[in-house]
Amino acid sequence: MLRLGATLAAFLGASLFGGGCGRAWFDSVGRGDAAAGGDGSVARGDSSVAGGDGAANDSVVVSDAPPAACPTPVASLTDDFQDNLTGAQWQVLTPDGVTATEQNGVLIVTLENAASGAQGGYGSTGCYTLRGSRLSVSLSGLTCSTGSAFARLSAFHPTTQRFAFNIFSVSGSNLGFDYATEGGNASQNGLTYDAAAHRYLQLRESGGTVYYEASPDGTSWTTLQSFPMASAGDGVLVRLFLQAISAGATCQAVFDNVNLP
Repeated sequence: MLRLGATLAAFLGASLFGGGCGRAWFDSVGRGDAAAGGDGSVARGDSSVAGGDGAANDSVVVSDAPPAACPTPVASLTDDFQDNLTGAQWQVLTPDGVTATEQNGVLIVTLENAASGAQGGYGSTGCYTLRGSRLSVSLSGLTCSTGSAFARLSAFHPTTQRFAFNIFSVSGSNLGFDYATEGGNASQNGLTYDAAAHRYLQLRESGGTVYYEASPDGTSWTTLQSFPMASAGDGVLVRLFLQAISAGATCQAVFDNVNLP
């Protein structure tokens, strides 16, 4: 097994466990939706939502504090993105330089001349029950015309940890695994990324352990790494994100088939 490059490992460490943009938490959402545990403030001023004034405002409130609590966990989280519409299970979390849209039956997250550490994409509106279950997604493309970035499938508990709980992150030729405990400890290991063999990424819990798995077809899985899961895993927030590693990054990630087939 290969180690992540020193530069990438240092960036992930600072972004997840130190300060800077990567540590920021999105706790107020566009489209007038309340983020999980957020205060329900309207980011786009929709007139259909109490407190909205109907004025367009695409800004997303970014806070360094985690959400106050995890809502009641939901047992099911699936999406094939075929309707090309943001479903009620998702929030669009996109600060300046980041967009997330459903097009042609997939979710496309784009960085456009983004600042280093800028991140965004889809986030679950509720907490997903990972214990005795799985969280999988198809990542069919990660490309950068300028700079570099990593795509992320993450699951984390908002109240006991101020950072990601379990993460898959892909950057260039590296597929990394991150695990963060409440005390702030982290383990980051990596191997060479194979776009075909690692087309599907999955976090699966069994017997108190989270297994990081990959598959070429979403059916036959290979375990790549594992870490113990704390009780907080009973309810986790889900993120399908793209994050800039270098300033001025222009990159795109394509996600599909959440918990499908």
